[in-house]
Amino acid sequence: MLKPLLEIGNKPFKERFGVSAASWRGKKPIQRNAIIALGHFKDRTAIPQLGKLLTSDPRPEIRATSAWALGRIGGEESTEWLNRARGIESEDRVLEDIDKALEGM
Repeated sequence: MLKPLLEIGNKPFKERFGVSAASWRGKKPIQRNAIIALGHFKDRTAIPQLGKLLTSDPRPEIRATSAWALGRIGGEESTEWLNRARGIESEDRVLEDIDKALEGM
């Protein structure tokens, strides 16, 4: 249930949550909370999606949270995504979260 929220588009989001209280805040907080939950659950099946968010999402908050989640999940695949992102990231806050995630693994 959490992983589909990571890739939900604007139109499907509005169709699904448009009449709920969640819709007025937008999809970013819901996606961020889903990323946090996947990190807490240490859901290894989410690593590819989290890595994709970390390396290609335009929102720094989502990239930083994805870095945290990958660090929390740990493992070789998470490390590979974090190192890949480290080489292309330009936002200081996201770089800090990538470094923290790598240090904590």
